[in-house]
Amino acid sequence: MDSPPYNPNLKQRARELRKEGTLAEILLWRHLKSGQRLDFDFHRQKPILEWIADFYCAELKLVVEIDGDSHRAKPESDAVKESAFRSLGITILRFGDQETKRSPEGVALQIDDWIRANHAGRLTTSQHTPPFEHPSREGTQAHASADLSSPLERGGAQRRGVFARKPHPSR
Repeated sequence: MDSPPYNPNLKQRARELRKEGTLAEILLWRHLKSGQRLDFDFHRQKPILEWIADFYCAELKLVVEIDGDSHRAKPESDAVKESAFRSLGITILRFGDQETKRSPEGVALQIDDWIRANHAGRLTTSQHTPPFEHPSREGTQAHASADLSSPLERGGAQRRGVFARKPHPSR
């Protein structure tokens, strides 16, 4: 797959951005890397023309952007960027920072929906089941009402000792 043209001076900045990723980008990257989105490969902090896209899939010609506070301050710049990307045949999907932090799985499922709607002819039969669903949940009521909140919101980070534990009220 051909890579879009880019300013080579942006390569170093893209590396820095990969190291400094926002929480929303890190959470979503867990669902985009290694072909998890219906076997399509995404890249993080990809230089394209004079900009750096948060995530890019060359095969789909798809950019995924996470919009935080910096995007609200420069809507004109985003419009110029979108126009330039569209001129290359690239589609941009935008998600809010808060939305992505609340439910990175839900954002990933919306990306899957876009892929199915726009590139159904490229999907194989095995690509129709979302990759993060555990086979033991198939056909169960829990499967039908899967919780789309992030592991952090479900307390997973606390159980793993990521956050300091609050003292128990009875102590």
